[in-house]
Amino acid sequence: SSDGKGPLTVGVGYSVLDDGKLSVEPKVAMLYDLNSEIAVLLAGADVRYKISDKLWVGTPMNQPGLALTVKGIDIGTGEIKPMSFIIPLAVGFQVTPQIHAQLNTQLISIAINEDAGDTTFFGADYIPVDLQAVYGLSSALDVTAGINLGDVSNFGAIGINVGANYRL
Repeated sequence: SSDGKGPLTVGVGYSVLDDGKLSVEPKVAMLYDLNSEIAVLLAGADVRYKISDKLWVGTPMNQPGLALTVKGIDIGTGEIKPMSFIIPLAVGFQVTPQIHAQLNTQLISIAINEDAGDTTFFGADYIPVDLQAVYGLSSALDVTAGINLGDVSNFGAIGINVGANYRL
């Protein structure tokens, strides 16, 4: 939005597999949207397959991976609103040793309950696209920036995001 408000996400992940080609990192996160004042619980896994030293495919960095999303939790009552299972897809490219860029989309959003609306598919219902860049300041700290183009088959609002990743 024009007033600079949007979602704030805090989460944690743990690498359970990284054999040089395939990596898997389960994650949990809490997102709070400052505009709608809605909380979202996210649980999923980041999965990436390295095609080469510079190119990979998998789930987007800095976004829920294969995610079970519980949206619209009423903080006062604890009532759960829409639930969905989302399968995203990303292509990442290591531009330099410090700079990583990726193109992200969403293949499917499966509605788990009635509040989640309809199940939607890439190409048939929407074509969401966002671009993300990560700059590694050190082995423990990255800064990120991105642009969310939304559904490019039906242009609407464009979002800009910034953030940081800190690894212990």
